[in-house]
This record gives sequence, structure tokens and C-alpha cells, in this order.
Amino acid sequence: MKDFGLPVSAFVHVAFLAAAVFALPSVKTLEPPPEDSLPVEILTPEQFSAITKGEKTAKPAEKPQAKVEKVQPTIKPPEEDPAKEIARESVATPQPPAPKPEPKPEPPKPEPKP
Repeated sequence: MKDFGLPVSAFVHVAFLAAAVFALPSVKTLEPPPEDSLPVEILTPEQFSAITKGEKTAKPAEKPQAKVEKVQPTIKPPEEDPAKEIARESVATPQPPAPKPEPKPEPPKPEPKP
């Protein structure tokens, strides 16, 4: 029997490379859509400070109050200290169990005489 591994592998590699050479160039390139331009004004520092300064004769604006659907009732903190209830008691550690005595090996039986 002949070894067919090398010729088959070479043929498959050539077939994939040929398919890539002929198939990939025909794929349409992805182009991003054109972006819309935004109008921009350039301000000098004097113009910027004049815009941010505001009016001198303007009335101060009132702060709007937050509207709340329901007011949560206030929870009173506990008056007594819960740490006093949990007092640590001294607990003696239990003694480890005594080891079990190992069974004594039985003496060997004498062999019967023939």
C-alpha cells in the first residue's frame, strides 16, 4: 500500500488557497456611512466669560423641591445594646477521644507434622 497522506494534503491545501484567491477579491468591501457634519462656533475667552456670567439684574431662581410619592417612616434605633445580650461564656474545649488500643497480633500456629 502506498502512503496517500502527502498528496491528499497537498491537493487540499492548493484547493483552499485557490478558493481564497478567487473568492475573497470578489467580496464587497465594508465602507462606513458618511458622517453628518455639525456646525461649530469658535469663541474667544471674552465671549465665553460674557455668556457664562449671566445677567446682573436677574432674580435668583428658587430650587425646586423633590416630589416624593410616599414618605418612608423613620425607624428608631434600638435603645438597648444588642451586644449585651450576646455575652460570651467561657466554654471548655472537649477532650479528644482516647485512641483505640490496637489489637494484639495472634501468635503463629505451629505447623502440623506430617
